[in-house]
Amino acid sequence: NVLAGSYQIIVTLADDADTIVFDSGTVDLPGGADLLVVAVQNTAAGDAPISLVVMDGEGSTEILDKNSPANVRVVHASADAPNVDVVANDVVTLVNDLAFPEFTEYLAPAPDTYNIKVGPTGNAVGNPVIEADLTLEAGQSYTVIAVGTLAEIEPLVLVDNRRRIATEARVRIVHASTLAGNVDIFVTDAAGTDLTTVDPVFSDVPFKAETGYVSLAAGTYFVTVTPVGEPETAAIGPVELELEAGGLYGAIARDPLPPETDLGLILLDDLAEPI
Repeated sequence: NVLAGSYQIIVTLADDADTIVFDSGTVDLPGGADLLVVAVQNTAAGDAPISLVVMDGEGSTEILDKNSPANVRVVHASADAPNVDVVANDVVTLVNDLAFPEFTEYLAPAPDTYNIKVGPTGNAVGNPVIEADLTLEAGQSYTVIAVGTLAEIEPLVLVDNRRRIATEARVRIVHASTLAGNVDIFVTDAAGTDLTTVDPVFSDVPFKAETGYVSLAAGTYFVTVTPVGEPETAAIGPVELELEAGGLYGAIARDPLPPETDLGLILLDDLAEPI
């Protein structure tokens, strides 16, 4: 029993009070509440190994370490755009000289709202092709994709769920190809599957849409992207993916890499290393 009021929950290593592994900051505990507080593995942004889940018998809330940053990575998916810099608040260069179809590792800015300018390397502030305000919340992870042709380029902001599940793989596919039109996405477990005999896992997916995170058993899969209603015409693939339990996998359908003519995939997470 504790009096209602404001508290701070600090977790240290056993017998080592100087090594703090979690600091809640200020937490308000209401009178009359019956609370169960559980330390769980932290799956949000930041270096703290744990977060706290507070259950009151009706629902639950999560308390993150007070120093939790946001995480954000940038993907260059505009085939005819030049190499770019990404600058925050006209001062801080977050990304330097990013080329199509590269992507960055996760950056860890402080939670805040930033004015973001994306423009040619060395002149992003003076000649931005994208300018937008981006709000980043503590503990949350984001993927920001530059999509569209240079004449119509825009940011596509996705909220990422980086929680890994030991018994299954998790896959997310994003449609960022300006040339493909709406597509069907097939995921099969055998090479050479006749796609006219199976249904697409996702049908009529438009430009800038994403599948969300799909749970799959560990194994070998083949991803094929086709025009809507044309399973015999592969626009991308089949791409063979080896998925492991506990794995996190992302793929972005993209336009051709000049001077090629074939559409392709930008592979993310456990499928590829960032620049």
